[in-house]
Amino acid sequence: HSLQAVRAFLAYNQIPYHIMIENVQELLDDEQRDMVKYRGLARSTDDFVYTTYHDLNSINSFMDMLVAENRNMVSKVVIGQSYEKRPLNVLKFSTGANRPGIWIDTG
Repeated sequence: HSLQAVRAFLAYNQIPYHIMIENVQELLDDEQRDMVKYRGLARSTDDFVYTTYHDLNSINSFMDMLVAENRNMVSKVVIGQSYEKRPLNVLKFSTGANRPGIWIDTG
């Protein structure tokens, strides 16, 4: 089993370790269930669940909803392409005034 191989490698090389999460698969399964449960539920930005992982389609849909709900202040801008040739979208929050801007990178 791969777990025993990793433990043997660490012991052989005298590398100390500590198990922080006993069952990572259980956490992944819970996360997957949450993703399925919340997929497609957001009808507006108020419905978007921020405490769970979202796939790229869900994030892009949320961005589109945010733009649609706030057309006077929010716009979506494509700043390039990913390695997979997908558009790199960012949201621009602006009242149109000529003011300094800031960049917020999240993920």
